[in-house]
Amino acid sequence: MKSLSEFLHDITDPEEFKEMKFPMETGTHYHLFNFLFVNFNYTTLLDNYVFLDQLQFKPRKYSTVDTNFTFRNDPRGHLHASNATDAGQSGYVLTDVVHPHGILSTPRSLLFGIDADDDYDKTQNHYNELRKPYWAQSNVLFKSHFAQTELFIIFGCSLGDSDGWWWRSVARAIAGGRAELIIYRRQDSDGHTVESVQARFLEAAGVDIRDPARADIERRIHVIIYDDSTPRVFLNTSREPV
Repeated sequence: MKSLSEFLHDITDPEEFKEMKFPMETGTHYHLFNFLFVNFNYTTLLDNYVFLDQLQFKPRKYSTVDTNFTFRNDPRGHLHASNATDAGQSGYVLTDVVHPHGILSTPRSLLFGIDADDDYDKTQNHYNELRKPYWAQSNVLFKSHFAQTELFIIFGCSLGDSDGWWWRSVARAIAGGRAELIIYRRQDSDGHTVESVQARFLEAAGVDIRDPARADIERRIHVIIYDDSTPRVFLNTSREPV
């Protein structure tokens, strides 16, 4: 539940946090937080982790209102130094997980291949036989979600070129002025920095360095670089110290 309700705790820089739109727009009660997890993995490990089961979730949490979720929009007190006003905002939560590239329990669903042009479905093309978005019917099933999303979170992805359809769609949503993006990047031998992760995403999304919208998109990309010793709220599977 902390992954869903307190993930803004992972934004450690107060000034960066204050520039974000999402915390400001979620500071009141009765919002609906609809989490759609797009799982590029073929397994159901993530599905099981984020499922709202009977141990961590109650459909009717309170006796006087029908809300079932408490979201903390300022868990570090960046906006309110005393943090006294962030007892949490009462609201509603929904979660769903989709596997656009298939799932192991359904072997025929598994997709391997390359990226596709955004308008891959405009004409019949034999190259589509190699393209994952074509077989996943991405334009039909997922395209409409991007215009409705206020915050994207990319976690555990290499930002590979074969998934360019997704990265381009995210970049367009950010360029439209409504959405923001948080990228979690695990530190490795490449020595990732905030700037290098932003640049990698923009490259994978096909945003040219000369594009006038690039700087604005870049400002709305928030990067969290972590390793095993980094305290983290979102999808934290570390065992709590005894």
